[in-house]
Formats: sequence, C-alpha cells, structure tokens
Amino acid sequence: MEKKTNIATVILFWAALAVLSLGSLLKKDGLFSENENRSLTQRPSLSLTTVLDGSFQEELESYLQDQILFRDGWNALHSAALLAIGDCDINGAYVGEAGYDFEKITEADVDQKRFHTNTRAIRIFLERQQQNLGKGKVSFMLVPTAARLLPEMVPDGAPLFDQDRRMDELFGQLKGFRTVDLRKVFGEAADGKDLYYYTDHHWTTHGAYLAYASWRKNAPKESDYEVSVVSDRFRGSLYSKVLNENSPWDTVERFDLKGGEEAYTVFAGDDKLDGLYDETKLKEKDKYAYFLGGNVGL
Repeated sequence: MEKKTNIATVILFWAALAVLSLGSLLKKDGLFSENENRSLTQRPSLSLTTVLDGSFQEELESYLQDQILFRDGWNALHSAALLAIGDCDINGAYVGEAGYDFEKITEADVDQKRFHTNTRAIRIFLERQQQNLGKGKVSFMLVPTAARLLPEMVPDGAPLFDQDRRMDELFGQLKGFRTVDLRKVFGEAADGKDLYYYTDHHWTTHGAYLAYASWRKNAPKESDYEVSVVSDRFRGSLYSKVLNENSPWDTVERFDLKGGEEAYTVFAGDDKLDGLYDETKLKEKDKYAYFLGGNVGL
C-alpha cells in the first residue's frame, strides 16, 4: 500500500510539473504586472554573443520566472508561507504592525561615496540658485521615511540604515541655507500615523500638506481645505512586494481650497498637464498616479 502511495505521489508531482511547464510555454507572454507595477521580462534573443557573455542565461532565468503560469498566485502563496512561519522580511519589504509595510533599506544598501557626492551636488545647486534668486529665496527639504517616523510599527530586530545620522550630516553641510527638517513636525503629528500609506512608501495627502505648511510661511490652514476621498481601494508599491491578502486598503484623499483656487498651469517635465489630478488613474491598480498622472522628476 505504501509503495502504491509513493508511486501515486511521484506521478502527481510530475503531472503537475508537466502541466505547469506546458501551460507556461503555451500561454501568451504577459507584458506588465499590475500587482508588481513593473514590466515583465520578455523572451530573450539567442545568439552566440549573448550565450558567450552569459546575458542570455541571465535573461532566460528572469523570463522563466516572470512568465510562469499562475505567477501572481505562486507569489502570494510564497508570501503567505513566510508570514505563517513568522518571517516578516519579504521581497525587499518588511511586514510591520497594524497593517504597515516598510521599505527594507539597510546599512549595506547605503553607498557612502554616492551620499557624499550627492551632498556636494546639492550644496553646489543651492549656491547657484541663491545667486540667481537672492539670499533666503532657496530652501531644502529632506523627507524622512515611514520607518523613521513609525519605529514601533517596524518588526522587532529588523535591520535598517541609520537615517538620523545621514540627515544630521546632510543638514550640517547645508548651514547658511534655509532647510526644512520634517522629523519633529511629523513626529508630533499624531505620532506620525496617517502621514504615510500603509502599503506604499509615499506620504498621504495629509502628510504632503503638513510638509507644505512647514515649508511655506502663512500657508492656508488645513481647515481651509475641503478634503474628499477619491478612492478607498488603494494598495501601493509595498503591497506589490509582499502580496499579503490581509493588507488593509489605503484611502487616497484630495485637498481643494475652499472658495476655489487661483488659476494655475501644471508642467510635468516638458509636458503641460490639464491639472494636478488624472481621474483615469483611479480605475487602475496604481491609484497614486492620480497625482500628476505618475512619478515625474520636475
């Protein structure tokens, strides 16, 4: 009886492997993963050059991982298994308390040489802009991460880089310029809660308002704004890493000045936008793109 059971187990295993392999080969390759908010690796081109330099093998491995049948289901199952054994470190993110997810950035991830290079570049930029605009007309804001503001929500023992040391060092290099340090302001705002999304590394609209009010003198009060919920079904980039089905849904809010705004024009890079908000993004998975239509540098 035991022998028959073992044989049946082996047959089922190979059958499942065959179905998975055949299905992955026959299905149409996906182009984009909404869950992970990234493009999927496409079938690599085979040539003598790519084989000899090893790039074909690397791309093939990524391609097979990205195009496997039921990929999202396997990822979710993997996350569930890790959480079941108490492992909160999943795919470059920490699953914290009260539904919060955090970016995993450790000391090993910090490039100290690049940090000093960027610090010098920032100072040079501020000096040039101050010459053009006048003293006191240029300010610098450095935004702390959610893990810095909500340490009690981070899993016990989870290694993180020393954020305060880097921020203190950078601000020290910018003496003579107006700097905005949000750590105290954010820390006093309900212990930093609701300033960042649960499942995304971005700040909420409320967090953005507090930063704006810290930067601008005589900014309108929060009570001067009409706050409206545009979505209560948002799961962000950190959810895309952990794929925890028990994650909470984040709420996306919009602030409108009571009495109406003055006329303004919005540019994102070289593109002129219709306004600050892109309503079409509320129908997509990445609802944070509602603001400016996506991530733009300028």
